[in-house]
Amino acid sequence: MTETTEAITPHNDQTNQTVEIAGEPITVRAFRYGEGLELAALARPFLAAMRAMFSADDQEIQPESLDALIAEHADIWLQMVARSCDRDVAWLKELPDREAMRLQVEFWSVNGGFFTRRLIF
Repeated sequence: MTETTEAITPHNDQTNQTVEIAGEPITVRAFRYGEGLELAALARPFLAAMRAMFSADDQEIQPESLDALIAEHADIWLQMVARSCDRDVAWLKELPDREAMRLQVEFWSVNGGFFTRRLIF
């Protein structure tokens, strides 16, 4: 695993993390196995693009590259983040940017292993 992969997937292996978002406690949870199977199918284009990004000769992934990847697959990304906190996509879309980015950080923290396992296996 590269240093960049480790940076975006901190492997907290926490099943739940509660954070205050827009004034209310939101629990972000790790995907369960069956849920992960469904989401891996949904996220196939995102995962393929992520794998290509990490397989490129230039091993240094810039934050802008990751932001672009997420933006290119926004519908998939929003569905995964919303599912991890048991909210709907409409709620997520209406969050102020700062709050949504905080939630995204928690999502990476809790579910980073989901992506790493699919990148290396």
